[in-house]
Amino acid sequence: MRRVVVSAMVSMDGVMQAPGGPDEDPTGGFTFGGWVAPFADVDPVFGAEIGKLFGEPFDLLLGRRTYDIFAAYWPYAEGGSYDDIARAFNRTTKYVATRKGVDFTWKGSVALRDAATDVATLKREDGRRSSSRHRARADRGSGTPFAIVIQGDAQHGLWHR
Repeated sequence: MRRVVVSAMVSMDGVMQAPGGPDEDPTGGFTFGGWVAPFADVDPVFGAEIGKLFGEPFDLLLGRRTYDIFAAYWPYAEGGSYDDIARAFNRTTKYVATRKGVDFTWKGSVALRDAATDVATLKREDGRRSSSRHRARADRGSGTPFAIVIQGDAQHGLWHR
């Protein structure tokens, strides 16, 4: 049975939007992008946790907006300062919850048209651990992707560091 792990960078006040860079996601006038990135280079615990999260084989389970942000960055980031993550993201399967007709450009991307049913099916299959990456708009965040990941008949758990 496949395990789905939700990984989200969440501030103490509940912000999940644009942790990586100042221009990552200015949706809704959000001006605090990049609030996590400074910790990546100065906090050894943070770096170790990210290393553990992506240090074993995994697939990505993404919402459509997160996919769009990732697909605009990670395919072109190999050789840069986050080369290890870029290589891992580029070689893995990306499952994308979307209701739209889409022409994915990022190699290894698979559309999940009925997210609740498709994620439940993924959880029952054998396969690599799926890491769900989530972002939410600061002005009206959504817990829907989390609910989809943990619903169904598979055991689940939530933990934080």
